[in-house]
Parts: sequence; structure tokens; C-alpha cells
Amino acid sequence: MNKKKTWNFAIVEPNYIVCAGLARIFARTAFKEQIECANMAQLWELIEKGQEVDLFLIDVGQNICRFKADVEKLKTQFPKSFVVLMADSVEEAVVTQAVQAGVHGLIDKGMRVEAMVKSLELVLLGEPVFPPPAPVKTSLITKEYVLPKHNQNNGHNGDSTHIISLAPNLSSREIEVLMSLSRGNSNKEIARKLEISDATVKVHVKAILRKLRIKNRTEAALWATSAGQQTSPYQQ
Repeated sequence: MNKKKTWNFAIVEPNYIVCAGLARIFARTAFKEQIECANMAQLWELIEKGQEVDLFLIDVGQNICRFKADVEKLKTQFPKSFVVLMADSVEEAVVTQAVQAGVHGLIDKGMRVEAMVKSLELVLLGEPVFPPPAPVKTSLITKEYVLPKHNQNNGHNGDSTHIISLAPNLSSREIEVLMSLSRGNSNKEIARKLEISDATVKVHVKAILRKLRIKNRTEAALWATSAGQQTSPYQQ
């Protein structure tokens, strides 16, 4: 068996407790040898030009614009590295600023840990991650859904129900599929869990992408995660 690849990364996080928590969480994943610092000035003091860093994870709070110069400098000095921003919200203006800054991804600081790790892994595999604006901020009329009981024993913290704000034109089955996508389940896993065929899962996924006006499974998963955070901030 091939040894799992590990990624070197640096965290820029002004909150010491949050920074330590992220470092501890990532230490249990494929993310290793981290540089931890409170701000960009400290990062420039600690890092050496040409140092091997696969990923820079930077907490920008609510202001991406003030980090533009540092992002440009990182891209110049570390052209093979990926830069991902963490923001307090993923409203449309914030997403636009992140794209304009030329970073490789933007994640909601309130995102679940599992979803955050998966998003960063996608970035490192070459897939930019820019979530749609939080559903609560869109013009879609939303309502709550509770997943049926047969989805209780899914191995995810023993949750018996999952409440999520979604566009009302999604069927209950499409919501089940969407929630499974947010947990990283494959089509086969979803089919087995919901007792439907792979082909039926594909049909549901296509319908979800069309109805939510998003491009791929990754965006669908992030949309669901964001919606879940907005609706149920205490859900783990």
C-alpha cells in the first residue's frame, strides 16, 4: 500500500484558541508540519523564501481587501502553493472579492470540521472551492425539512434528524441525496443507504444542481453545509 501523501501548511489565525484547535484537528489528517501565526507580518518573519508549503490557510475575518497585497506576494514567492481564505461569511460580495484576489478557495469559518478538511483536500487536488453565497442571503424562498428516520443510522455523530434550509422546489428525496453529498458519500453509498439504484441517484443529483443553479457536487455539498449552519448553528 502506498504511503498516504501529507501536505505542509501554514495557518494565519489571530485567535490563538481557534488556531490551536485547527492545528490539533489537522494533525490527525494528512495535513502536517504546520506553521502557526497570528497575522501576515508574523508569517513573513517565520517563513523562508522557497520553503515547501503546500497550503496557506488565512483567516481574513470580514475584510479580504486588506490581504490582497499579501496574497499577491505569496503567489509570487510560492507559485506552487495554494492559498485559501477563511471568512466570517460567504456573502456574494465576499465570494467576489476572494475570486478577484486570485486565491484558490474560500471557506466559511463556521463550516463543520469534516467539510472544511474535505474542501481543503479538493483544493490541493487542483479543484478551486468557492461556495455559492449562503442560502439565507439569496432570493430563494426557503423552508425547513427533516430527513426521514431511515437516514438516522448513518454513522455521523448519531444524529437522528438533520434540518436544513433549502429551496422549496427540492423534493424530500432530493434533500436526502443532498445531505448525503454534504457528508462526502459516493453515488453507490447514497444508493445503498436510500435503497435506490445508482441511476436514480444520478438523476437526483442532476436535478439538485439544476434547481439550485450550481455547477457540481462540490458546490452542492458546500451549499448544504452552509444552509445547515445557518439553520441549526448548534448542530455538530
